[in-house]
Amino acid sequence: MPTPDQPITPDYQRLALAGYSVRAHTSIPQTWLLEVLNQTPTTADRHYQQAPLPNTTGAAFVKTYNRRPRHTLRRRLKSGRSIHEARGYIAFANKGIPTPTLLFWGERRVMGGLLWESGVIGTGLIDAPTVADRYANTPSLELLERTAHALAHIHSVGLAHGDPRTRNFLAPETPAQAPAPEIIPFDLCSWGALTPRRRQDDLVKLLGSAVALTNGDSEIVTPMIDAYQSACRLDERLDIGTLRDSAVTYAQREGAP
Repeated sequence: MPTPDQPITPDYQRLALAGYSVRAHTSIPQTWLLEVLNQTPTTADRHYQQAPLPNTTGAAFVKTYNRRPRHTLRRRLKSGRSIHEARGYIAFANKGIPTPTLLFWGERRVMGGLLWESGVIGTGLIDAPTVADRYANTPSLELLERTAHALAHIHSVGLAHGDPRTRNFLAPETPAQAPAPEIIPFDLCSWGALTPRRRQDDLVKLLGSAVALTNGDSEIVTPMIDAYQSACRLDERLDIGTLRDSAVTYAQREGAP
């Protein structure tokens, strides 16, 4: 499994700030990062916030994971989701998959660093709606096909997204008379190496979220699968009928794209 010690990481330094052990890009001022970490809440299970980046018009998207009552001691001895998600951004970047820029990540542990208490990860904020939001405003089959093609690209390099619903892809604006920009995956807390089961799960989640987004239109499955297969061959054990049925069941169960 890819780890933070792969070639992309020399630009990240180890720091101890606000009770967190973090790795941060060398371009990130420690005073800014300390302020961000001091503002992370400790009550909500998961929290999202934006933080303006210093000396630029950009911003960071900061996600905080906090310990839940159901977390066992055995679970807290392991690395948290922020570490796993950071490894995902590193793995995707190393394979040439466009994602938001990874700025920093880390954990806060107690009992002498033994037990996980909370985790944090910060990425560059991309000014673009999600595929789900863009489709809701301007329905487009082409947009869904491009999203399926983006998932196929991820699979073609041996990775799985883990939660590739349409709300977990960004769809940047397309300038007039310019090629359509790439669909950008994010929220990689469930990523992993590609296996036949993970391929199927990824496809069902994407197709199911698309069916939910289109108010139950299962006919969009076929063109999306065609777009997927233009970049990545479908497992012979999967057929469009089975995927359509699974996508409809997923959409009915989850109800949200």
